[in-house]
Amino acid sequence: MSKILILCTYYERPEMVKDALRSVLACDYYHPDWELAFLDDSSPTPGQPIAEEVLKPRIDKVKFYRTETQREEKIEKGSELGKILNQAMRESDADLCVSLNDDDRFALNYLKNLSDFMEERPGHLSCFSKVHLAFPSAKNRPDLKPLIALLTKHCPYNQWEGFIDPYLTVEWCQVAWRLPVIKQHDIWFDECCDANHDAFFFKRMTEKLGPCCGNTTFYSQWKTYHSRQATRRAFDPTGRWGSDPTVLYSDAEGLDDDIEIVIQEAIAQSKFWLNHNRTEIARILLSEVLSISDNPHPQAKLLLDTLDQQSHFQEVKQYVDTLKKIGDSK
Repeated sequence: MSKILILCTYYERPEMVKDALRSVLACDYYHPDWELAFLDDSSPTPGQPIAEEVLKPRIDKVKFYRTETQREEKIEKGSELGKILNQAMRESDADLCVSLNDDDRFALNYLKNLSDFMEERPGHLSCFSKVHLAFPSAKNRPDLKPLIALLTKHCPYNQWEGFIDPYLTVEWCQVAWRLPVIKQHDIWFDECCDANHDAFFFKRMTEKLGPCCGNTTFYSQWKTYHSRQATRRAFDPTGRWGSDPTVLYSDAEGLDDDIEIVIQEAIAQSKFWLNHNRTEIARILLSEVLSISDNPHPQAKLLLDTLDQQSHFQEVKQYVDTLKKIGDSK
């Protein structure tokens, strides 16, 4: 059984982080050999008291780290999250290392499955897993379950297999690495970092250790989609902190009953697959969106109507080409 270090990053999500930490306790039943570094990036609502309460049964496995950076400093220089990420890794004697965002949750058997997977493959220095997609705003909408299942199945992050470079390819919550090897090769996060701190860490990891091994047998986490995610709204286009990260990171809107988040993710995935010439997947997603309401979503309807027109055009073109070939053969 491999000891696993969990890097749990936190900023101003005092409700969502409770579910993240409870998911760690649930994993403890199947894989008790873990330790958690709780990394508070100068949150106005300190996370340590929350984590101490939730993790009370296993508090001996927890270490607390916190940056002390004012909002103005983050806007100018970036977050110092990388500094405490590196400190947590240096101070750990774990075999493997994984991440857990404050708005995500571990899959129930993730730690056990990861330990078994890496022990069976001693030559693999890192690996990535698939993720379930979760939408807190849809918790009271059982009619959305088929659409959410399709979004998980067709999520671009879940399409990779074999060996890949995880740099700007998968989410950091999907990737695990052998911690002693990271230390041996001196691979660390930037101490002052922006939205891409994980990407540059993975870039260094791939350059020094080679590609990351894909796992298709189990899922790592429930990746939460909500209206106030850091990756969507807390950073400005330059990658630096936005003007008011304390508001943008709030988890209040992530727990309401707004289903627009689900629909927008379906439309975003549809556009992704259209750009990759996979119209059949886009059609499946858009059709499911239009089936969940008596009032068709205008953007989804427009995209599906465009697909239908393109399909009709192709059929007519094929018919005309066939007639032309017949005429040429006579």
